[in-house]
Amino acid sequence: MYKRLTTMDRMEIQAGIIAKTPISKICKVIKKSRSTVFREIKRNS
Repeated sequence: MYKRLTTMDRMEIQAGIIAKTPISKICKVIKKSRSTVFREIKRNS
């Protein structure tokens, strides 16, 4: 089930991308599924 990302989740994703952190690690940190994180990256690239 899809849950909305919070502003903090989005900030964590952004920080992870800037730091070149693997997507799988970002997912674990924010406790969201890989598909949710990829969707957010694709939507806001």
